[in-house]
Amino acid sequence: MPRLQESPDDQVLVGPILRAAGLLAILATGPGCYYLNQAAGQFDIVFNSRPLEEVYADPGLTETRARKLDLVQASRRFAEERLGLKPSRNYTTYFDTGRRAVTYVVSAVRPDAFVPYVWWFPIVGSLPYKGYFDRKDAEAEAAALQAEGWDVCIGESAAYSTLGWFRDPVFSSMLSMSDASLASTVIHELVHGTIFATGQTDFNESLATFVGREGALQLLEERHGRGSPEVLDARARFEDEALYDAFILDLYDRLAGLYGSERPREEKLAEREKIFAGAREEYGRLVPRFQTGNFRRLAEPELNNATIVAQVRYGRYNQFRRVFGRVRNSWPAFFAAVSAAAASGNPLAAVEALAREP
Repeated sequence: MPRLQESPDDQVLVGPILRAAGLLAILATGPGCYYLNQAAGQFDIVFNSRPLEEVYADPGLTETRARKLDLVQASRRFAEERLGLKPSRNYTTYFDTGRRAVTYVVSAVRPDAFVPYVWWFPIVGSLPYKGYFDRKDAEAEAAALQAEGWDVCIGESAAYSTLGWFRDPVFSSMLSMSDASLASTVIHELVHGTIFATGQTDFNESLATFVGREGALQLLEERHGRGSPEVLDARARFEDEALYDAFILDLYDRLAGLYGSERPREEKLAEREKIFAGAREEYGRLVPRFQTGNFRRLAEPELNNATIVAQVRYGRYNQFRRVFGRVRNSWPAFFAAVSAAAASGNPLAAVEALAREP
């Protein structure tokens, strides 16, 4: 097992303390106690994360978890050295979440239109979702929004990026993932620390999804070989995710046509229920095509505008794939192109234009 070399200044907490104090000062200006609660949760992570060197030396560390930690480190090195992502000290520490998720994410969308409820946050600006460290708090937020008439969903996240404000640890919740999902997640989050367009959530998440999956496949092929069980499993998982994403995107397009029509609101709501019923039947016919258990076990997808928009947020990656192909699968050329798109006023439209270029 590799052992990480710690430099003396890594053991000094002055930097994290100052950043934490600065963040607290910013968050304390926000309304209510939400920001303070989130700050407390982040401080817990910052000050109670352990260096991976200590975790590797722990006699209670199982071989399976040690192998997962090795994969995290390999994914980080691959992202920096082969993909060209920004070097960082992320994933060199470990935090035990004590549960399967580290955050719970609330999203809300109007039931008669794909118009999300938007929150504003210091540093990152406007976002169409709101994270909580405590599930009960997320459920209370979701219930309040639902009472106001919004379609709502709560998602679980095993990892997240602080965009360079802090050293993001390996969360214990990440170690229960498959190799494919773990490598993809690490690379996904590191993309956010390299390219992040403020207020452009669909661009940020779809870009990170594409790079995460493509990078994970390349990494696993190099480690195990193209025909290895690890790579075959990864391809099957990512193909299943792409199949589900295509199903949701098609549903999104059909509903967008309905919501954009001149029909009265009551008719739109009644018609969408018919579309949802048809979509559930379509999903039942789709199930045999899935190769892995994740979607086969999903007897019926939860469908409302919030769940659809949350899925689409991560699923607009085919345009990024086309751009990658147009630059002959060159990561430097790809990131130069999407960085320019990120700096434009409409990053997704810029990527779509790049994908259409002859």
